[in-house]
Amino acid sequence: MLEFKPILIEDKQVIDSFLKPHGFECSEFTFTNVIIWGQDEKIKWAQTDDALYFLLKFGRHPAFMFPPIPINLSSDYFKIVDAACSYFSDNGLNPYFRSISGPFVSLFKENFPQLSLVPNRNTFDYVYSAKDLIELKGRKFHAKRNHINQFSSQYNYTYRPLTSAKAEECMQLYLSWLEEKDINEPGIVGEMKAIRFLLPNLERLGALGGSIYVGDKLVAFTIGEKIKEDMALIHIEKADTSYTGLYAVINQQFALHALADMTYINREEDMGIPGMRKAKLSYQPVRMIEKFDAIWRP
Repeated sequence: MLEFKPILIEDKQVIDSFLKPHGFECSEFTFTNVIIWGQDEKIKWAQTDDALYFLLKFGRHPAFMFPPIPINLSSDYFKIVDAACSYFSDNGLNPYFRSISGPFVSLFKENFPQLSLVPNRNTFDYVYSAKDLIELKGRKFHAKRNHINQFSSQYNYTYRPLTSAKAEECMQLYLSWLEEKDINEPGIVGEMKAIRFLLPNLERLGALGGSIYVGDKLVAFTIGEKIKEDMALIHIEKADTSYTGLYAVINQQFALHALADMTYINREEDMGIPGMRKAKLSYQPVRMIEKFDAIWRP
């Protein structure tokens, strides 16, 4: 039986040894993602000789797994997923997998036809051209350029790389941002814990950060990482909402200063939040990374 345990930063080398060879593009399969969102044991992991497993449990929602990650795609995937299904069964649960994408879609269809694959639009990742986000050329980015120009005309700002030395300063900005939110809003507490862990561990996680200062005041920060030779992933982006256009500024400046060598930038999912979906679509994604849920079909 699979034995799941909490994710510790010391587990990075082992977990990366399973994840990195696959060259994943979807936002779930990075060590940084699973450890920051897995705080309070919301995400646990297990390992066998030929596969890596993640078990997720958020509040009252049913427990689920990401698709098991084989050491290589020639492994016996029926055996690997069957071990996961046995874990669910032994714990009185129906098998439930989420964020199935790329080659795992066909592997699930071939090996487990009794699992119904359903696209989950709320989890699709938005992938952008890095060049587009840096240059913001053309009519489709006219509004973004206006936001940046408006901010630039009003404030004398500087872009600075972000390191863990600024963790407390960033946390104070985040807590100020949080004052405008409902603490009971789904995901807020989890996000706070994710950011609180991520900020002091930027270098250990191999993450990159950028920030915007107006004078000596930190007004925005963002954190991402390079997940492939040609793709970066954005994990966190926060700004003081009293500054009009600031989100457009931190987005463009981080891409320019930290990610100019990338071809694509993955800005993750919209979680089905209408405002977030509208904002992500407004940046004109070049493609979406589709993800499926696999649900037991009696």
